Amino acid sequence: QSIRESVHFRPTSEENSSGDQQFITDEPINLLAAGIFNDVPFISGTVTDEGMVMLMEIQGDSSKLETFNNNMAYMIPENLNVDIDSDEGKELGEKIRSFYFNGGNLTQDTMQGLINLYTDTMFEYGTVKHVQMQAKLAKSPVYQYYFTFKGSSSTAVGHGEELKYLFYDPRQNYSTGSPEQITSDRIVKLWTNFAKTGNPTPDDDAVLENVTWSPATDEEHNYLEIGSDLSLKQDLQPSRMEFWEEEYETYDSWPQ
Repeated sequence: QSIRESVHFRPTSEENSSGDQQFITDEPINLLAAGIFNDVPFISGTVTDEGMVMLMEIQGDSSKLETFNNNMAYMIPENLNVDIDSDEGKELGEKIRSFYFNGGNLTQDTMQGLINLYTDTMFEYGTVKHVQMQAKLAKSPVYQYYFTFKGSSSTAVGHGEELKYLFYDPRQNYSTGSPEQITSDRIVKLWTNFAKTGNPTPDDDAVLENVTWSPATDEEHNYLEIGSDLSLKQDLQPSRMEFWEEEYETYDSWPQ
């Protein structure tokens, strides 16, 4: 019925009771804030349109479109401490409508706004927040990437798109020198360098356009954009991330 119920199988925080083994006994965000994580070199990232994976929940279903348009508060993430039936829930719902749908309704013609919303609330904001928190506390480097390359056989850069360039897939037949083969060579080189050394760009390498993938730090929110070229950038999707940062701060939903 809402963005809150779109994923049915999720990590669960278990009660720390005697006599049983627990895997996760607190919310991951709390464990991270307390410094309870493996301090090892770390890579995390997202792709352009992560939220496309959720469209099957709504696309073509006019009844769901009507439900969301009547109460955009259904789009509020579950871990935001807001009652969707309250006045503040309805107010936040209208802020979401204004920001992602230019104040209009969700229609088949405004699906990119929905993709962006799902991308941010279910993937991107959490990834960015995690990277920033771990970079602040960890002694080991934290690397963030943003995969934007769209191959000739792809209609979009959806959830998991980078994996078909990292792992062998017999369905993919990239011709030598094609943008797809070049992208595959680059991402394989980055990940194998990281596996071997803890650094995805330990040396200058023509395959990687001699780029240096600098880790994210508390002061510099670096990320590597993996598109037709490789480029080091800072502050991924700043306006969209700022929107959610303000809401989580307003509703006191993150550890301080």
